[in-house]
Amino acid sequence: MRKLTTLLVLLLFSGLQVAFAQRTVTGRVTTATDGSVLPGVTVLVAGTTIGSLTDGDGRYSISVPDNQAVLRFSFVGYTEQSVTVGSQSTINVVLEEALLQMDEVVVTALGITREQKSLGYAVTTVDNDVLLENVALSVAQSLDGRVAGLNINVPSSGAGGSVAINLRGSGSPLLVVNGLPMGTAGGGNSGIGRDYGNDFNRLNPDDIEEMVVLRGATAAALYGSRASNGAILITTKKGAGQGIGLEYTSNFQAQQILDYFEFQDLFGQGRGGTKPTTVGVSVGNAQFMWGAPYDGKPYPIFDGTEIPYSYIGPRITDYYRLGKTLTNTVAFSGSTGGSAPTNRFRFSYSNATDEGLEPDNEYKRHIVNFNVNHEILPKLVFSLSANYSNEKRINPPNTGGQGDGSMNFLTRMSLCIPLEKFQSRESAYDPVTGTERVTSGFQGTLLNPYYPVLAGYSDIRDSENLMATGTLRYDFTDWLYIQGRYNFASSSNASETKRPGGIGTSNPFNSDGTYKGSYSRGSSWSKNINSEFLLGYNKRFGKFTTLASFGGNTRRSENHRVSVDGSNFVVRDFFSIGNATNKTSGNPSYGNSRTNSLYGMAEVSYNSTFYLNATGRTDWFSNLVKVKRTYQFYPSVSGSIVFSEFINQGWLDYGKVRGSWTQVGNAGGISANYGLVTYNLATNQFNGIPTGSLSAPVVNLNITPYNVSEKEIGLEMRMFNDRLYTDLALYEKRMDKQIYGVQISNMSGTGSISDNVGSRKYFGFESLIEYKPIVTNNFTWTTSWNNTWMSSKVLSLGVDEEGKPIMLSQTADWWANGGANTFMGMSYDVVGKKEGQIFVGTYMRDANGNKLVQNNGMLVGTYRDPKAPKEGSNGNGMYSFGSGNPNHIGGWNNSFTYKNLSASIFMAYRFGGKVISSTYLNMTRQGFSKLSLEGRVDENGNPMVNPDGSAKHYLVVDGVYANAGTHKDPVTGETVAHEAGDKNESVVTDLQTFYTDYRSMQIGDPFIFSTDYIKIRNISLSYNLTSAVSKVYFLKFVKGVTLSASVRNLATLYKEIPNVDPEQISTTGDNGYEGGALPVTRNYSFGINVRF
Repeated sequence: MRKLTTLLVLLLFSGLQVAFAQRTVTGRVTTATDGSVLPGVTVLVAGTTIGSLTDGDGRYSISVPDNQAVLRFSFVGYTEQSVTVGSQSTINVVLEEALLQMDEVVVTALGITREQKSLGYAVTTVDNDVLLENVALSVAQSLDGRVAGLNINVPSSGAGGSVAINLRGSGSPLLVVNGLPMGTAGGGNSGIGRDYGNDFNRLNPDDIEEMVVLRGATAAALYGSRASNGAILITTKKGAGQGIGLEYTSNFQAQQILDYFEFQDLFGQGRGGTKPTTVGVSVGNAQFMWGAPYDGKPYPIFDGTEIPYSYIGPRITDYYRLGKTLTNTVAFSGSTGGSAPTNRFRFSYSNATDEGLEPDNEYKRHIVNFNVNHEILPKLVFSLSANYSNEKRINPPNTGGQGDGSMNFLTRMSLCIPLEKFQSRESAYDPVTGTERVTSGFQGTLLNPYYPVLAGYSDIRDSENLMATGTLRYDFTDWLYIQGRYNFASSSNASETKRPGGIGTSNPFNSDGTYKGSYSRGSSWSKNINSEFLLGYNKRFGKFTTLASFGGNTRRSENHRVSVDGSNFVVRDFFSIGNATNKTSGNPSYGNSRTNSLYGMAEVSYNSTFYLNATGRTDWFSNLVKVKRTYQFYPSVSGSIVFSEFINQGWLDYGKVRGSWTQVGNAGGISANYGLVTYNLATNQFNGIPTGSLSAPVVNLNITPYNVSEKEIGLEMRMFNDRLYTDLALYEKRMDKQIYGVQISNMSGTGSISDNVGSRKYFGFESLIEYKPIVTNNFTWTTSWNNTWMSSKVLSLGVDEEGKPIMLSQTADWWANGGANTFMGMSYDVVGKKEGQIFVGTYMRDANGNKLVQNNGMLVGTYRDPKAPKEGSNGNGMYSFGSGNPNHIGGWNNSFTYKNLSASIFMAYRFGGKVISSTYLNMTRQGFSKLSLEGRVDENGNPMVNPDGSAKHYLVVDGVYANAGTHKDPVTGETVAHEAGDKNESVVTDLQTFYTDYRSMQIGDPFIFSTDYIKIRNISLSYNLTSAVSKVYFLKFVKGVTLSASVRNLATLYKEIPNVDPEQISTTGDNGYEGGALPVTRNYSFGINVRF
């Protein structure tokens, strides 16, 4: 660190020396049409970060390094003009209104630059300006609502958590950084457990120049199987074109939780409508709010003290602290070679500290980024980019489980007991046992979130990551070049977890007399190497232009992991493997795979109007058995017609229709060691020899990569002097021969085999509309609206041994077997339906739709009733309530620029998905929710009370009897006979059992909600102080100052789900389950950017 500090100081002073050596040029900018002045014109020294803006009178002042400097003058709607300074000290410029330029270029697959109008597929470019408007630790959050077809999920999982990306509903796109394919962009937390981030955390948003989203398989076809779901290309900033520049950026963000919880505030802790009177009873039912109406009188709690029997209010905002994130970036850039630089470089260092909502959760990050471009010879150019990151995660919170995590505790523990009782060591610690004090009857489930840290629990993860790309390019002529590229990425991770023995238990000893507790250490390492070459050709013949590329790639991936765990300590809470009597080594894992590829691309165009493009690629996978390592060549074809070239309409500036088709393959579902027969040895023996069993499915010699085919048509138009822009796309994507496990006879030694049995399709419509209602010299208003309508259909999942279609489980983590401490429902893929169907039991009903009830007035659910109809269910009385995946996502952004002031407001929305709320279920069955008041309050909402002061429970379900029998008349109390189908008159007087039956009978109806929402996602404001600073003499060396502020998640305008935010899901995907996630936050950000 000392060396780094010294280097930064030297760089700073060298930059200042250069700055003070510069001289000042002044002038005025006017229009060519009427000679009026132009305020807000950007004046920039070409290739540097030195810049200025014209003031209200069109005047500017700027420092230049030498006479060779070139000044560039640019303004929206006018043609950019460049002027060489020479010996001039005053330069007045006249700008002319711009003619529309339709030769915009965009970076596509393999870094090949293409004309936008030539593309036959959908591509979206996101500039650095968007990142500045949406300040976030992970750059992926800035894409939310900005790209049609791109679905961003930001799970509430703690400091430095991951961000999941789903493109066109079919999966995560490939992430490519400076030409280095990293992996899928949606990795990270599975949703239940602890979140340790993903590749996006390793990038500093301040280092990114632009992101290009290749929205379909055709756009990313040259990347092959890994980009079957599209790709996101990230390009980091390069060095300045001339001179030396120093830049400092700092951002501070405060995160405040959004509390939507609504608890019932009429009845207190207890069971059966009564208030606890002893410590033992109080401890046993602290997790229930089925007690008496509040009376404010003292009652005993778990630590032996007495507190008022009163409602203390929601504790969500009291527990979670204000999250704080601070990031700082220092960047040093420059070049040599004058106005035509032959060498450019940029070096940056950034650090970030993210204090999570949980009191003990923290994330720290250091990133060093380096880019250099060097012209070795006039036709030979070398470039190198490297990114090193060091991350440290401290105590990531546990989310999404049935009882683990702070959210479960705060929503299911007595609302009479203040948090101070759990926070202080005196109350939380039991001096007799030396363990966590028993606070409720759910002691092993609802864990006091304060106690683990008090006892010494810690979970620390360190990781170091390096990404580097070296490129060498030689231009034989202006139309032929060859390029070689070497990519290297490595990641090393170390983990250490200490768990004291007194957490969640009142007995510190094991049966063998040792102390409870555990200690684990682990390490993992991975390496990815890509080597590739590319031969490129681009030549014009009259009105025809041909473009072609041919290349090859070899990618090698290697990873290994080892861990060791120890438990049953000799010395209490002395965390060492040597102190543990029970030592286990985690199964060491090693994987090594290789993919070799050849690919090519050819394009022919006529008169800049008609374009036809074709690509082809073949991959050889090492993880497939040898007979299938080479498989069918997969191609793509795309084309476009720029119809504005031959349709002469004054209002039409640019128009293009496009279409594409592609077919690629993917070996997903096959591990690196597939094809190797491995065994597990058991402890039991036969004739003194250990028995064994196959540890993996039977090897399938005929398995092949699955196929992905996609068709797309689109329309792009610019109209009314570039005031209106539209981009429309319609696509259909199909996956065939997907790889799933299929049950086979146990005679094989295992129960399954991987096979190509799956098939599904996706289809959707994407639109982007951008309009500029107002464009003046001083003020510009731009509004943009993007939408995606999408759906999916499962076509095949194979059949079981009986020939019945298989239902594929997507989320076994929340599968309910009907036993104790289980969740409700499951997410299934079902043939003929949309992906991710939420299956759960429902009310049993008669032919007329009436709810069926038992003779005692209790409900009847489909899940446990053997007579439940199976039509439309999964075969065990569970029914589909719809898909967890949305049908419609979008965003509406309005940006305003007035002179040096810029502002934007962005709204995001999502419609069509369903979710089952475990939070609402648990709050209801334990008496916390307002739903649980039904049967405890009268028609005026007042508590019903028995003569002895206990709560009166009285509920009659609106339904009919399922069977003939007898019941008590609710008025006379006499026993009355009834027939099946008669209207229910039985009174339920045990509401706790009644509401608990919703879980035990798996009746999900009251807990299924829409995930629809409309939000004001982001408001941002920035002010450029450059012109003001340039007038201060002693600040002449400062070339630019920008202040910014923003608010994320400002307001939720519409939602249906109660108590939680629709995005407060505990998974990085839309799997239809909610429960145990941390609250969503409102983020306030403040930033400053200074350029020297």
